[in-house]
Amino acid sequence: MTHTLFREGTPENLKNDFTVIVRPERSVNPKGSAPKIRESIKLLVKNNAVNIGDMFRLNMYENSLETIAAGLEDGDSIYAVFAREEDLVGFLADIVEADYGYSVVVQGLYDDVKRCCNKMGLKVHTTNHSLGIWGKKEKLPSQELLEITTMCGHGMVPASLVKDALNDIKTGKSTVKEAALKLTRPCVCGTFNPDRAERLLAKIAEKK
Repeated sequence: MTHTLFREGTPENLKNDFTVIVRPERSVNPKGSAPKIRESIKLLVKNNAVNIGDMFRLNMYENSLETIAAGLEDGDSIYAVFAREEDLVGFLADIVEADYGYSVVVQGLYDDVKRCCNKMGLKVHTTNHSLGIWGKKEKLPSQELLEITTMCGHGMVPASLVKDALNDIKTGKSTVKEAALKLTRPCVCGTFNPDRAERLLAKIAEKK
């Protein structure tokens, strides 16, 4: 899976931002996977995931987790994001113990992810790296906006929406937290990190 690889930012503000995908392989082991993926949601909640979704039934800020879980079918994946390293480690401990037999994809700063795996005695199976953005980069939004928009790998959080959220903060129409949640809702798969969005919005708003 590559849509979580393109998060822009600095090593400092990309800390405590870990996406997770638990996925059966449709051509290998989809049969009977839905009940186990539902159990995976419980493990994500137990370990304080700050967003959870499944693409088809939106994320936890647009739909209840009960509805998301009930709608899962064999072969469906679940997506989530953690805002603390210790929560990711806790989830990895639980998912290893559960031993469902499905792929678990973790995205974050490489050294941080590797450290989390090492704590669990896990060997990294495969590593993917983003090669960055190619082409007419002058047409892109500013770097500070990209750090927010790229948390939605499917491009459902445009720069215009971020600008609207910043304007809401500036005019007092919303708090920084409310603006961060406004940006979180369109990310259908649930990998947009509202905690990181709140920090980034606060920093931009303070500068302006």
